Amino acid sequence: MDSLLFSLNAVLPVFLIILAGYFFARYKILDTDFSDTASRFVFIAALPALLFKNVAGSDFSGIFNRDLLNSVLLVVAATVLIFSSLIFFTKKRFVDEKRRGAFIQGSFRGNFALLGIPLIYNIASDEGVLAASLIAAFVIPLYNILAIIALSLHRKTGIKLMVITMIKNPLIIATVAGMMVSAANIELPVIFNRTVDMLAVLAIPMALLSIGVFFKLDNFFSNIKTVTLTAVIKTVISPLIFAPAAYLAGLRGVYLASVFVLFAAPSAVSCYIMAKGMGADEELTAGIIILSTAISSLTLFVGIYILRNLGLI
Repeated sequence: MDSLLFSLNAVLPVFLIILAGYFFARYKILDTDFSDTASRFVFIAALPALLFKNVAGSDFSGIFNRDLLNSVLLVVAATVLIFSSLIFFTKKRFVDEKRRGAFIQGSFRGNFALLGIPLIYNIASDEGVLAASLIAAFVIPLYNILAIIALSLHRKTGIKLMVITMIKNPLIIATVAGMMVSAANIELPVIFNRTVDMLAVLAIPMALLSIGVFFKLDNFFSNIKTVTLTAVIKTVISPLIFAPAAYLAGLRGVYLASVFVLFAAPSAVSCYIMAKGMGADEELTAGIIILSTAISSLTLFVGIYILRNLGLI
């Protein structure tokens, strides 16, 4: 019951802020101009601040733990495998490359940093946060790189231009800067840290409000087959494959829990910001985030319940 309540407490506020944005738009309090401006602001400033804060605060000295290293290798390899499979199998399924990019991104990119790490803390306290944060420090840059590749499909860009796009991406810059600060053990000025903190706090609520303002029920139901398939791949199929793989690899406790939660987590809110910022299908992406968040609340509860009853976490 505790796991269910925690999952509901973590997931329901996401729905409520999206719902608030939807009603604010219906009653003309916010409009699509706000959604466009807020999404651009989150993409350029607020979300990079959040990523920098999370990554810079990670203690990379813990990477010498064998189980942690195995966890990182597994999630990185699994994420690349999912992405590569989707690139290959979706080529003929999607005529519109903007929809294809949104589908691929929503299928592999999870909300691990914002939903997964707090859930791991509830399972394993400070030890869990350290392990989950270090895993996130490696997987988030990978998410960003693969997302840029997926969302660039409609642009027909060459490798050189794609590399330039990655280098210039605010999320990549923030993540790399955070890793450098963490690795060099640099203590940043209090004024800088507080400024970054204030920007970071804006990232998620503004992104969720933007989704709600932009969200239209008609568009959601017109995309329902693709949205459902994406959400099921992300929150059901992926954890069913890779949680047992983690178990067979010898992972137990917080490390097994981290791998399961990472793959069972819903599609990341930043998927919408990236899709909108790079000209992909943001309507499809918004639907994927909403449905995957709903499904994952059940998936996370059932998975954690089973793992706890088996004495594996």
